[in-house]
Amino acid sequence: MKPVRQDSLETRITAAIAGEKELGIMAAKAPIEAYGSSVLSILLAEDDPISALLARELLRRRGHVVRVVTTGEEAVAACAEEPVDVVIMDLHMPGLNGIEAARLIRLTQSERRGGGHLPIFALTADALETRRKACLEAGMDGFLTKPVDPAELDDVLATINPPVVVAAE
Repeated sequence: MKPVRQDSLETRITAAIAGEKELGIMAAKAPIEAYGSSVLSILLAEDDPISALLARELLRRRGHVVRVVTTGEEAVAACAEEPVDVVIMDLHMPGLNGIEAARLIRLTQSERRGGGHLPIFALTADALETRRKACLEAGMDGFLTKPVDPAELDDVLATINPPVVVAAE
């Protein structure tokens, strides 16, 4: 199955060297619980369909709920429509770019959440220090580079603590 995973490739090569003729189809692994027990509501703003697919699947396999939008305007509107725990935003999108969208989200979220902080992380192939500085100045909390490294994504998600809702009887 593509993309080939390292553990799957190693298993298949070892089996072939051992002379096994039939290799069964390996079942997909269940979402990994090591990523934390909290399910996050994540807004992924990414206009490239392949990058969006890869990031969405990495997030989904960690048990999170992911909504994908393709423009900065859609990201701002989505944040205004319903609360999310974190935004992962491509910097280069049609219309509003990621930095402009982050600034607008910061304005609307500060009013809506009573000053609460919505984590926003940049997603881009451009990892220059000047770009990182511009992201931080726009109110973003961090930076993920493309293609998304699963370990880096896990580190970012580990910093997110969604609000806990407690109901009294």
